[in-house]
Amino acid sequence: MEIQSAVRFFIQELKGKVLFFPHVVGPARSRDDRRPANRIFNNLKDLSDSVFLITEERSPEQLKSLYGCLDLFIGTRLHSVIFALSEGVPSIGIGYQPKTRGVFQMLEIEDWVIDMEQMEVGTLLSQLIKLWTARHEVKKIINRKIPTLIQEIQKGTLLVSKDYYARKDPSF
Repeated sequence: MEIQSAVRFFIQELKGKVLFFPHVVGPARSRDDRRPANRIFNNLKDLSDSVFLITEERSPEQLKSLYGCLDLFIGTRLHSVIFALSEGVPSIGIGYQPKTRGVFQMLEIEDWVIDMEQMEVGTLLSQLIKLWTARHEVKKIINRKIPTLIQEIQKGTLLVSKDYYARKDPSF
């Protein structure tokens, strides 16, 4: 209900458009993002000119590119949020594990994480309104922090690679 209410407000009050993307498609029905998205979509039929359901499976590269076209992103899947953030898109992460907050902390935007256990009526809507208002400033922060973060990740990858090849047993 929380997501549905936030979507309705975003469309009606902020004149936005909403896209639902499946980040995970199966293999089990219980893990398929299309199921909850379809439920919410069906409850918003009266707004069908402003809410869209993408059901086709997309490659990670396609998803990242599509997320990059958005003004704002809300996600429960950590990797979908990482994709959006890496494209400079202001995002709200609905975290069910501590690592969601950790990603946002690395970018110094942890105010935009909602812990699933802390979710109350109106929490998502309140955060949505705040982020919509601050989206341009948040985008600047993300775009400033992402290149530095990528450089740090690449340094770590290089160190692991060097260590691996330095210890590799030549008998393999």
